[in-house]
Amino acid sequence: MVGTRGVRACWWALLLALLSGLVAANVEKTIFYGPPAVGNATTAVATSLLGHDLVGLFQLAPATTSNTWRTHLPAAFPWAADFPDRATIWVLLDALKPGQLYELHFSLDTFDLETVVSTPALAASVRTYLASLPGPIPLAAAASLATPSSSSFTFLRIVTAANYVTADPALMNPELVPPVLTDIILDPYLLNVVPRSLVPAVVAILAAAAVSWWLSQRILRWLRRVAVGEDDSGGSFITQDKKGQ
Repeated sequence: MVGTRGVRACWWALLLALLSGLVAANVEKTIFYGPPAVGNATTAVATSLLGHDLVGLFQLAPATTSNTWRTHLPAAFPWAADFPDRATIWVLLDALKPGQLYELHFSLDTFDLETVVSTPALAASVRTYLASLPGPIPLAAAASLATPSSSSFTFLRIVTAANYVTADPALMNPELVPPVLTDIILDPYLLNVVPRSLVPAVVAILAAAAVSWWLSQRILRWLRRVAVGEDDSGGSFITQDKKGQ
């Protein structure tokens, strides 16, 4: 009975640990499927409609060498005249696999190419952001991340709203809102089941559950031997009744 309860407790702990990630998913990350692949012609049409070359956008890809971007996000007060344009950046999520599950570790919005082109507000936002860029991305970054072509890719929009009140007049100036240091991570799902970054944690939890189960079985067998009065060598702890009693 004790061993069975121990095993059940381990499995409940494992289940709660896995579900805790799902509870936080709606708060700190966005989960999406890779959209259908598009051809060069579609990309060219989208580029002409947006009025800028998409290569100007910073690109994230699932590869471990290019799936993380640490940057300072521009922020603005929601009541500022230039909000949300001033607080909006766009990122191109490239080299995706159609139908594969991905997640981004942040509170973000993602849009496929068709949605951006067919929605005037989104297209205008992309054009505004591209026009605000100082120039194309550095040559080293451009060489490692090719121009989107026939692969699956999607757009990432980040709007950073300054949500604070302070007695410091400088910090309350809409023109002086400090940028926010952020790590943006594109994390592909393995077999559309678990994020790649969580695989070590899942392996550790499963290993702990297996060790707990093994220990519970050993303890259960030992308790059963004690219950019947036997020690590990087969001897008995129970003394026989005295003769004549």
